Amino acid sequence: MFDNVNVQQRNLRRFESRDERSIAEVWHRSGQAEYTYIPTWQSFTLEQARKAVRDVIVPNTDIWVGLLDDRIVAYLAMDGSKIDRLYVDPSEWRRGWGTRFVELAKNLSPGGLELVTHQENHPARALYEKHGFQAIAFGISPPPESAPDVTYRGDPQAIPIGTGKRPSAPPHARFRKRWFGGTPDRTEPGPGEDEPE
Repeated sequence: MFDNVNVQQRNLRRFESRDERSIAEVWHRSGQAEYTYIPTWQSFTLEQARKAVRDVIVPNTDIWVGLLDDRIVAYLAMDGSKIDRLYVDPSEWRRGWGTRFVELAKNLSPGGLELVTHQENHPARALYEKHGFQAIAFGISPPPESAPDVTYRGDPQAIPIGTGKRPSAPPHARFRKRWFGGTPDRTEPGPGEDEPE
């Protein structure tokens, strides 16, 4: 009846050292495709992405990868209760990876989650809002990006916008200072930390 059915397997698993190159490639492709409004992203090379993954992301975050059969097509990097990055290869956008990773992050940090994304990253913002995240702060990322950003909190205790209470600086600030030479003087994203489903 079904002689030539090709069913692709979609799985999540913890990062292994052999995944480093693949997550750098996913991060780079995804950032290039989504962040057309950020000039520094358009000039960010694959070699720079590989170096950042090796020197900053891998040593400072817990990483999970999304596999389509045996090919890495997405990843989630967590720093405690912070979603540091969530990237999906453009060929897999809108196929449920974002939801799977947000649910994983909620299970890993049941006390709540925090993240920062660009205000213009509407697909990512819609994903987080669909999963109950609330915007708690708006700002501008430091140079060289200088792009409008938004901080989200994913729990019922979220601090409403305008209360004057700010969340602690996310790991993106450490990344930006080390990688782009920016000043982590407020909450800001690294060069893309999440992607549309």
